[in-house]
Amino acid sequence: MVSYFTLHSAAGEWLGSLAGSTALALVLARVFVAWRSFPRMAAVLFAAHSTGYFLGEWLYYGLQGKIGMLLWGVCYGLGFGFGLTQALYLAQTGNTQSTHHSIG
Repeated sequence: MVSYFTLHSAAGEWLGSLAGSTALALVLARVFVAWRSFPRMAAVLFAAHSTGYFLGEWLYYGLQGKIGMLLWGVCYGLGFGFGLTQALYLAQTGNTQSTHHSIG
């Protein structure tokens, strides 16, 4: 939010998406002790979040009205939801991969 209100442009939206995605990945890496997965989690969250947000924005301004708002929400929810599920998967598998020991 700070980046958008500071830059007042699309650059602020992109910077906010990057900062927010990185912050969420940092929290997930800390909670799941999955530091090795942090770069991938941040990248997946940024890509999915940004795709959903900016595709939704494009549809909103293209269609406008209530249908535009609805489609923005759908795109954003699907994009962010997909990114979050993938980041959680990476956090959990990143944690277990580093602690598994082969027997034999």
